[in-house]
Amino acid sequence: MPQNDLLCKDEVLNLQNAQSRESYWEKRLQENWGLHGVGHISYGIHYNRWLYKVRRHVFAREVRRMPIDWGNANVLDIGSGTGFWIKTWNTTGVRSVTGSDITDTAVEKLRGYYPHSQVLKLDISGSLEEQTVTGKYEVISAFDVLFHIVDDARFYA
Repeated sequence: MPQNDLLCKDEVLNLQNAQSRESYWEKRLQENWGLHGVGHISYGIHYNRWLYKVRRHVFAREVRRMPIDWGNANVLDIGSGTGFWIKTWNTTGVRSVTGSDITDTAVEKLRGYYPHSQVLKLDISGSLEEQTVTGKYEVISAFDVLFHIVDDARFYA
């Protein structure tokens, strides 16, 4: 597969099956751990650092406006990737952040980086019966994740 964000039609069709989605992201994160691995891989690390710096700024501004008692809030982060949003949520002083990702690579690394957070292996494009999420969450985030679901039926399910 080319080292860029553009996929040919055959690759998109292939990513519609769960095993292909998982193996695509597994390989990508093993080879490109960092913001460029979860961001725009063809633009490099410097662009992605800038892009995530902007995202952090906008996030901080918008979170302050939300009428939530962050000290008592539990957050579920969908598609945690390399942990940018877990770290960012923790800066708000939330009670807990539960991370999740489709890959073993991300789950294992995130469990090491964030030992006080639960990290689940989760494919949100799978069926509800396949999901292993339990607990009550005041906030569920899925930043930069939903557009990766390329199967329309799975997106709407």
